[in-house]
Amino acid sequence: MKKIILFITIIYSCNVCSQSKKSFYVDDKQDYVILLDKDIKASNKDVQGTEVDVFVKISKSGFNYTLLISKIFEHNFLKGNLLDENYEKYYADTCECIILDKEVILYSNLKTLRYKIKVMNEENTFIGYNDSFVSGDFLYNVLFLTYENDFDKEQQKYSNIMNTLIVNGKTTIDNYKEYETKK
Repeated sequence: MKKIILFITIIYSCNVCSQSKKSFYVDDKQDYVILLDKDIKASNKDVQGTEVDVFVKISKSGFNYTLLISKIFEHNFLKGNLLDENYEKYYADTCECIILDKEVILYSNLKTLRYKIKVMNEENTFIGYNDSFVSGDFLYNVLFLTYENDFDKEQQKYSNIMNTLIVNGKTTIDNYKEYETKK
């Protein structure tokens, strides 16, 4: 009976997604799934011990946003201790950005440590979010960037996307404390 209900739920979800111009993206190792616009451009790269899935949303008027999901293999946060100053220093040293704000966010399926960031190059200024969490042996960073002028209208899209992210396994930002049994 449970399998029938699961099957019906999947069929219903697929029908809703096909009508809403969305589709599920499953990473190549099936570690996560996320619901994205069908017209988003996707690619995958391996960069120095990190798998990076890159998604770019472009509309008729031009660039909307970039979304990167990085799965970092070599890091010092195996226990998921992202709330201490060591992780903040690590992130600040590696992000090549200005950290504007930091907060813990609870999405539908996971809790993350989120930094609001600003990235500048010679031509443009970008604003966005980086959400971090640990699952198993991997440190995940989900980076969202858009033009500074477009941030207010694009940030809700990012929250909607993050609320669809499902990771295969337990996730944490604080040493898996949320999974401890209360005595």
